[in-house]
Amino acid sequence: MTAKKILSKKSNDIYSNRASLDIAAVLRCFNDKFSYIFKYLSKELGPVAFNVIEKCWQETKPHLSPLWQKSKITASGQLDPGGLLKTNLVYTKDKIQADLIRDLNQILVAEVLAIKKNLGSNHETILVRNLDKIGEEI
Repeated sequence: MTAKKILSKKSNDIYSNRASLDIAAVLRCFNDKFSYIFKYLSKELGPVAFNVIEKCWQETKPHLSPLWQKSKITASGQLDPGGLLKTNLVYTKDKIQADLIRDLNQILVAEVLAIKKNLGSNHETILVRNLDKIGEEI
């Protein structure tokens, strides 16, 4: 057996035991939604929107897994995952991947609740309807 066949056999074994979860695509979809929330809030509140998003992030961060401790909000209204992308989450345990998805959902829910708190239920309804359309391909 050649080295090429051994390597390809090993790499196939690694992927065959994993559910395919494209972390980069998930984070892109998340950031699209996160950015949309920021833009929506900016349109309604103006420059105060960044402070609202930042406060919401700081209140949510202690309840998230340690993956997010180095993350921050960028000026463009996206979440910079910090060192998260440097870890190869494809090869990590399913629990870590599940925590990642749970955390992303928790962050989005907190942001939607910030919209409801600052703008009201009508804006929340509109926002959620529009968020459903973003990233439908995942």
